[in-house]
Amino acid sequence: MIVLIVLLIIIIFLLLLFVFAQFVLAQFGFTKRCEGNPYLKYFEAKDFENLDAEPIEFENEKGITLRGYIYSEHGASDYKGLIVFSHGMGAGHTSYTTEINYFAKNGFLVLAYDNTGTCRSDGKKIDGFARAVLDLASAIKYVKASKKLSSYPLLLAGHSWGAYSVCNVSAVIPDIKIDGILAWAPFNSINMIIDTMSRTKLPTGTKILNPMFTLINKVKYGKLGDLKCCDSISKNNIPTMIIQGSKDPVVTMNNSPVTMKEKYLSNKNVKAVICDGKQHNPYMTFGAETYMGEILGIIDSGKPKEEIKKYCDKIDYSVLTEEDKEVMKTGLDFLERCSKK
Repeated sequence: MIVLIVLLIIIIFLLLLFVFAQFVLAQFGFTKRCEGNPYLKYFEAKDFENLDAEPIEFENEKGITLRGYIYSEHGASDYKGLIVFSHGMGAGHTSYTTEINYFAKNGFLVLAYDNTGTCRSDGKKIDGFARAVLDLASAIKYVKASKKLSSYPLLLAGHSWGAYSVCNVSAVIPDIKIDGILAWAPFNSINMIIDTMSRTKLPTGTKILNPMFTLINKVKYGKLGDLKCCDSISKNNIPTMIIQGSKDPVVTMNNSPVTMKEKYLSNKNVKAVICDGKQHNPYMTFGAETYMGEILGIIDSGKPKEEIKKYCDKIDYSVLTEEDKEVMKTGLDFLERCSKK
C-alpha cells in the first residue's frame, strides 16, 4: 500500500512538472503566432536605396506555406552566391533587413523568409525550436528545385534561433551540399537556452524541467527535438564561422559553441570569433546594442501603452540599426571565401 502511494505521488509530481514545462514554453510564445513587436518598425526593401525584393513562397514538410523574398541589388546580374537567411525569435526576417541589404550590396542574392507561425508565413504557432530547422530545410529544398537559384554557391546565415538552425540543418538534409555557414550567436543546447531565458521570470531557472523539455521536443520532432550545434558541426565538415558576443545575456558563453571547440575538432573548417564586450547582437555597434536594451526596457516596463508608444515613436532607427563594420566585414569575407571554393 505504501509503495502504491509513493508511486502515485511520483506520477502526480511528474505530471505537474510536464504541465508546468508546457506553461513555461507558452510564456516564450511557442504556443501562439509571432507578429513582431507592435511598438517597433521593421524595414522593408523600399526603405533602402537600390534593394529589390522578389516575393516567394514555398511549403514546409507539413504543407504550411512560408513566405519571404529574394533580395538583390537593383541592376545586378552576376552574383557571388545565394545566402539563405534564417531569422531569430521575436519577429520575422525583416528584423534583419539592414544586414540583408549589406550582403545584397556586396554581390549576393539573399533568400529570407518567415518561419512557421511568424509574420508573413502561415501557421497557428511557432511550435518549438526544432521547427525553424525544418523550415530552413524546406527553404533549401526550394532553392535546389530552382534551376536559377541552384546554380549559385549555397551559403547559410542566421542569428540566435536562426543561427541554431543553420548550424543544425545538415542533420536534416545531409546529402545537400552547403558551401558555408555564418552563425551569429547560436546556442548549443535547447534546454540551456530555455533555462537562461526563463531566469528573467523565474529566478531559480528551469533545470528541474529539462527532462520534460526534452520529452516534449522528442515527442514532437523525434531525434531532431534535441539537436546540438556542436554535434552537427562535428559531423558535417562544412566551413562554419561562429560569431559570439562575450557579454551575451541570452546565449551565454557556456552555451555557445565558441567555448566548445573540443566537441567539434573533427571539423577543421570551423572559425570561432568572440566579440569582446558585445551582447546578443554582435553584428551591431556597442551603441546600437545599448540603445536596443534601453528601448526593450521601456517596452517591457509595464508603463501605460500610450507612454510606451510615445517613446517608441521617437526611436532613432539610424542608431538602432547601426552595424559594426568590422564584424559585418568579417562575416562577408568568410562567405566570399566559401563561395569561391
